[in-house]
Amino acid sequence: TVQVAATAAAGRTITFSRIYVDNVSQYATASPSYSTSLSLLPGNHRVVAQAWDNTGAIYRAPITIGVAGVVVASPAAGSTIAQSSQWSASAQAPAGRTITTLQIYVDNSLKSSVKSTSINTSLTMSAGQHSVVVQAWDNTGAVYKTPVAVTVK
Repeated sequence: TVQVAATAAAGRTITFSRIYVDNVSQYATASPSYSTSLSLLPGNHRVVAQAWDNTGAIYRAPITIGVAGVVVASPAAGSTIAQSSQWSASAQAPAGRTITTLQIYVDNSLKSSVKSTSINTSLTMSAGQHSVVVQAWDNTGAVYKTPVAVTVK
């Protein structure tokens, strides 16, 4: 979750404001000032705060931000998978830090570990429901986790 706050001050009446993330509208308001939370996936994102005044003039403030965390590309959370399935995930650290280790735990037991920002590995699990956690560490010791519940057929 990223907090975005902006105030448009153009010397004219601001009639509308919008936030775009990676060229997709994520928030809109008729107010010139706002603060809102946006849920973003880990990685780098281009965020643009944009406002329109009563003459139709447009004002933009673009920034690029990095969101830290772990993204599990496959399988999807809540899915039903085969006993032997491919797992793919990646991690992003905050600016100035680097991911040092990425691990996959199945039912609290370590199943795979790499010294990398991404992992692509096959895991074999018994039939039934499993709690999988993909966890990453950065060079400061900070931990980033994403849980994924799956059912194995």
